[in-house]
Amino acid sequence: MEIYVSGEGKKIISPDEVKITIRLNCKDSDYNKAIEKGIKNRAEIIQKFIEIGFKKESIKTNNFLVTEEKRYNETTKIYEKVGYIFSENSEVSFDYENNLLFRVLSNLSELDSAPTCEVSFNIKDKEACIKEILDGAYKKALFQAECLAKASNSKIKECKKISFKPFDDLEFGSNSFEFAPRMAKVMQLDNRNNFELTPKDIELSKTVYCLFIAE
Repeated sequence: MEIYVSGEGKKIISPDEVKITIRLNCKDSDYNKAIEKGIKNRAEIIQKFIEIGFKKESIKTNNFLVTEEKRYNETTKIYEKVGYIFSENSEVSFDYENNLLFRVLSNLSELDSAPTCEVSFNIKDKEACIKEILDGAYKKALFQAECLAKASNSKIKECKKISFKPFDDLEFGSNSFEFAPRMAKVMQLDNRNNFELTPKDIELSKTVYCLFIAE
């Protein structure tokens, strides 16, 4: 006898990793000066991380480019070049700890040109989470199959087939926020002893579809 059932596995996880995406933008009318400003600001940012205990190599560059900055001239009806923009995105990830995150943001807030950052909370060991969710889903499917088999005076012999949709649709990232220069100014003035962040838990679920053979 064939028994076709489904089971859903769920898991609520507290984020254990922080990823900071640093967006650096520097402008100047001169091409070389724009690059010089960008390199200088980048070095200052890296130094702030080093002061906390990070290695220089832990700050990974995602992209880097220098582009022309143009402004629309209402009189001539054309875009005119006004300068150059040095742009660089870099990332650094570390184990989530409220005090450490505060020290990072606090150090960045001390810069004259504090960068815009996106702070996101993630799960480090995604494979372990997936395994636990699938194990739970399969056990629920098996329990249902055994109940149906028992109702017909049969026993489960084997699981003939199991399927589920890929985990690509699962969103492992939790909430994120932007750390902007204006927020850096607030941190400099605010009571730093009250700084505390509690990332929102991430709830993940996955349904498996099983074909059991009972006899």
